[in-house]
Amino acid sequence: MTYYVQAVLLTGIEALSCGIFCETFLEKRQLVKKQLKYVFPFLLFAGFIVISLLHDISYFLKAFVVIAWIVLIMAMQYQNSLLKICLVSTGYYGLVLCIDRIMLIVIDHASDTGAAVLFQEPVKGTIVALLCKMILFLIIIFLHKQFRTSGDLNVIADKEWLRFLLFPVVTIICMMVFAMEGEGSMAVFITSFALVFSNFLMFYIMRDVVAREQRIREIQVSRERIKNQMDMYRYMETVYDGQQKKVHEFKNQIGCLNGLVKNKNYEKLEEYLGKLTDNWIEETDYINTNHAIVNSIINQKYKYAKSKGIPILFAVNDLGELPIGEEDIVILLANLLDNAIEACQKVAKRDKIIKFRFLMEGNKITISIRNPVQEAVKVTEGRLETTKKNAKEHGIGMLNIQKVVEQYGGENVWSCRDGYFTQSIIFYCIK
Repeated sequence: MTYYVQAVLLTGIEALSCGIFCETFLEKRQLVKKQLKYVFPFLLFAGFIVISLLHDISYFLKAFVVIAWIVLIMAMQYQNSLLKICLVSTGYYGLVLCIDRIMLIVIDHASDTGAAVLFQEPVKGTIVALLCKMILFLIIIFLHKQFRTSGDLNVIADKEWLRFLLFPVVTIICMMVFAMEGEGSMAVFITSFALVFSNFLMFYIMRDVVAREQRIREIQVSRERIKNQMDMYRYMETVYDGQQKKVHEFKNQIGCLNGLVKNKNYEKLEEYLGKLTDNWIEETDYINTNHAIVNSIINQKYKYAKSKGIPILFAVNDLGELPIGEEDIVILLANLLDNAIEACQKVAKRDKIIKFRFLMEGNKITISIRNPVQEAVKVTEGRLETTKKNAKEHGIGMLNIQKVVEQYGGENVWSCRDGYFTQSIIFYCIK
């Protein structure tokens, strides 16, 4: 009975390892039913169990059957080409064989009795097999971190990965001690399996926690986008309403001017014209880039900054042919200017001035902003570190900016020196 329990548990570990390995290099399909994601691992596990019971076939035929079964299950799960799935499946099986062979060689040299004698003891032989699976798991985790370009775990920082990897490393050390010096008791047998499955459990828990955090962050990002768009639409609505009112007032003003001219009251006419000119300049947009959305955002932010006593120096040119989507323009400009204005409001003993550039020259688009800061901005793991108390609810603007930059294949660089923060975004050959 113990033999069958041992075989089932070891097969389960191999199935879990195979799933993580293939997930590292392949891209999943969009499943119609979410429940199917639990069906495929079970099918893989069941297939491994059946194949392990085939004792009458040759070693090479058994290897072929294992690889074929992995390919079949993974082809149903992943949308990559059949050739790539075959290569990944073969790579996994080859990795398993290499680790098993290397461990046998190491045990033969390290143990006085040799691997053959060691495997005659059921518990110690099982521990050695588990040790091979733990080494396989550790290698797969390294590969997952190195080559997984999308998904949940790629957002985990290197320091956090190192903390997680301590657990499998300690598990491997404990199992080496069990295999070489420990007694072959049932307690050691159960403890070894518990340690191995705890590693897998921790991996999946960590992935679920990160996935949940990403979903929360995506909701926050969406809310920030909607807020920026609504601010722009409200501003455009205000401008439109103002223009409508001016149209209604224009007839009255023309009539008044006409009356002053007829009465030859030139002093009063000059005074009245002066007031009209001042009001017109005050209510007219200051910057015109030949792009309605850009004009709306930068004029809105300019007036807001002016009300806070913060001047903005603009360097812009004709952006009429700007090849960036309107929603993305709102995200970039609104967040860049909002961050700069907020930083200037915190500065007490320094000239509060923002320098903003938005230039389109040939196939190159440059957006840059420079503003004073009260505290130096820190960069951790390639990301700006927020100075606000509730870090989870802030920094969304920078994430939004980075998403747009990546979407258009641009460059996003920043620096903080001598009390000034500078951020530059460059796009090339956007189509």
